[in-house]
Amino acid sequence: MLSDPSTDSEERQDQYEEDAMETETGMVNDVEEDELDEQAQGPVEHIHDWADLQKDIKDQLKKYSKTFPLSHINQLLIISNFATLWLKGLSCTQSSLEITRQWHDGQGNWFARHVCALARHYQIFEKLPLEKWGRSANARSWLHNEAIQTQTCHWLSSRKTGDVTPKQLQHGLNSTIFPDLNITLKKTDQ
Repeated sequence: MLSDPSTDSEERQDQYEEDAMETETGMVNDVEEDELDEQAQGPVEHIHDWADLQKDIKDQLKKYSKTFPLSHINQLLIISNFATLWLKGLSCTQSSLEITRQWHDGQGNWFARHVCALARHYQIFEKLPLEKWGRSANARSWLHNEAIQTQTCHWLSSRKTGDVTPKQLQHGLNSTIFPDLNITLKKTDQ
């Protein structure tokens, strides 16, 4: 028996929203942060259709595959896979778990919840969420100073390969390299 496509779509959207409610447990901090980000981005006019979104994603991947960072390409591929499974009739949870099985070689509820949240965000805003890491990539660093780079390379080369940890490097910079170059750092309250 064939069903009416409009009612079928509405039922599946209701199921999608129920699945979204199920997957939010255990992610209070991330969800609250995401909700604040979504509120800051403005009101949502309507939820977009997965068939249109899948076409847009494939176009973006073709056009920008050489310029997008790998993290964006992976997210778009995950959303594209999600859209394919959704269009085949799987629920949000089932689609997320299947993607988790494919991408993580097994079970992973945490990853499945994030896949569902990523898909929900993309369906609403038609764009990937803002990345929250790497913001300080262009921040001022003492390691951009050529004299410090040279001293650090000499200090590292005097150590046995594989024995230096980031904590030891920090200690070496603060106790040896900076004083040798007459650099005094401000004390911070920790």
